[in-house]
Amino acid sequence: IRLLDFRSSLRLRLAQTSGVTASCPVGPDGLLAAPGIAFTMSGVSIRLLLAQQIPGLPMPSKDTVVPNMAGLLAREVGEQILASVPDQDQFRLLLRLVRYWAKQRGIYGSELCFFGGMHWAICCARVCQMSPELQCLQLAAQFFRILSRWDWRQPMALLPARTPGLPPMPEAQHFADATFMPVLLPLEPVLPGASYITETTANIMKKELKRGHKKTQQVELSRSHWTDLCAEAHFFHRYRHYIEFDIMASDEVVFEEWLAWSKQRMQGIVQIFETMSSNIVTVRPWPEYMEFQNECWPYARAVFFGLQLKIGTEARADGTRKSFDLREPIVKFLQSIGAWPDSEKYSGQFELLIRHVQLAELEQWLSKQRQGQTAISGQVEQQQAPPLMSGAGRQDWQTDGMAVGNWAFQEDTQTLVEDMQNLSM
Repeated sequence: IRLLDFRSSLRLRLAQTSGVTASCPVGPDGLLAAPGIAFTMSGVSIRLLLAQQIPGLPMPSKDTVVPNMAGLLAREVGEQILASVPDQDQFRLLLRLVRYWAKQRGIYGSELCFFGGMHWAICCARVCQMSPELQCLQLAAQFFRILSRWDWRQPMALLPARTPGLPPMPEAQHFADATFMPVLLPLEPVLPGASYITETTANIMKKELKRGHKKTQQVELSRSHWTDLCAEAHFFHRYRHYIEFDIMASDEVVFEEWLAWSKQRMQGIVQIFETMSSNIVTVRPWPEYMEFQNECWPYARAVFFGLQLKIGTEARADGTRKSFDLREPIVKFLQSIGAWPDSEKYSGQFELLIRHVQLAELEQWLSKQRQGQTAISGQVEQQQAPPLMSGAGRQDWQTDGMAVGNWAFQEDTQTLVEDMQNLSM
């Protein structure tokens, strides 16, 4: 039996079980992309990974792990982490806090090139090993103190058992060529668990860790509260331009497979922007796939990227306006996601729609989404306030036609500077 078929059968059984809600397939967690199910039972969130022992499967390497084995390896990593920490209860409390903080700040999830749960767990375990005498809130302050000062050219790994304070394990040197802090999984052989981190997402996480360190310092001085540390980031109010990716399908089975493929390809779009336009525009992915109502597609989720033109030498001679054409990176991404092996099998049953939306449009979309109404990112109504950014044209892209129009957006530099100065974290 295939694990994916077993997962589908298990989901049907769970749907018939009293007290079980919100059953959905789990996404990949870095290198260990095990199939599984996330659901809530009696108010408790559960993430169930599936595995299958098959003789003759290739051994895991730093480039790939067979999905059938990934669940077994994830269990082994979890056991190794728990065995390595001096106090499992304090570790679990710290990890709960860090995961909540990371989700609130929009830096949780390997699907969009941030650290996943396992990677944050290894970071927390390392801090617990280095400070075995501290309690949870002291560990939290220590976590941000250490991580905010970490040299991201160095790997993050568990210390050898019962030897706190020693340097990382010797195996770490095998991955010294990595650019953005490889988080090493405690396996044999040692594997890097976060090889997908990009310069963009690494810089976002560094900034949030520094903010976390500043907030914990204020808490220690009684000038702030722990709730301020975990305050939700203002992503949906921070940018003047956004890209919206609508992932849609006609039935649940097609949607699950299309969404899983789309999430895999999404990891590449940040790298595409870095390669093609890092000196002109920065992207800020928000790692949440939001359900919404669409009048044509019964299953639909959207993910958003914030866009911002850089202020610098790229400005025009008059120093007031500059623009960027997004066609090239979007077309390259469409070529990647359009290579879905099941596209012919499910022809006409799925769609990806990419939209350019401005802040006022996004606010209207979010309002409808929260109310359960049909959410369409279109031009704002005339009676509403005008958008904060002027755009040179508008274009939507779809996977079927691969059509890309002439779309550039422009930024008023002086207005942007003033808005950035007035915008709180």
